[in-house]
Amino acid sequence: MKDNDTTIGSYLPASKSEPLHCGSVDIRSGPVTKCSCWDEQTLYLTIIKKKKPKAQSSIANIEEQTVTHLQFKGTVINTQKLLEFILYSRSHISRKTGRVVYTCRNGADFSGLACVLSLLLDRMDHDHSITVPLVVGAIKSIRPQVIPTLEQYKTVYSLLKLYSESDRVYYNLGSTLKKGKINLAYEPTDKEDTNIYVNSRV
Repeated sequence: MKDNDTTIGSYLPASKSEPLHCGSVDIRSGPVTKCSCWDEQTLYLTIIKKKKPKAQSSIANIEEQTVTHLQFKGTVINTQKLLEFILYSRSHISRKTGRVVYTCRNGADFSGLACVLSLLLDRMDHDHSITVPLVVGAIKSIRPQVIPTLEQYKTVYSLLKLYSESDRVYYNLGSTLKKGKINLAYEPTDKEDTNIYVNSRV
């Protein structure tokens, strides 16, 4: 996303001295840390909750929260950088109440890819055996625009392969009958236009 893109509405404070007011929520911005492929910023939220009708006190309940905002830079997806970004974003999840929310312009293109990858990495960490087409198919049944192209499908498998090779644990990305083997959803050939899905059941 470009900084001067006028088609994007304001969703962050313009500066530290100018809070953004969204209903009962005031958002203040902290300093920006620039990394190689994303920018990181801490946002401070002040939430004013209305008192209950039968409450004796007239003082409103004020809640303070902090949110870590990460903005991925660039439109060309690099598998290594994308993996670093997904792992870093997942590292901010609290054990009790933490959540990671991925957003993009159309709500499905990049954010859908990031959600699918985060879910698959989580399952790899816990189950060590996943069937990618079934997971993607379940998400596409809710949001059909997710993983719309063959290129994104390739990105999913390339990233999972990179992640599995960076760990000592063997992962099975296909049939549970073939331990230690990664079943690709496409078969690479010399001709790019002849790539096909092998075990795609989306």
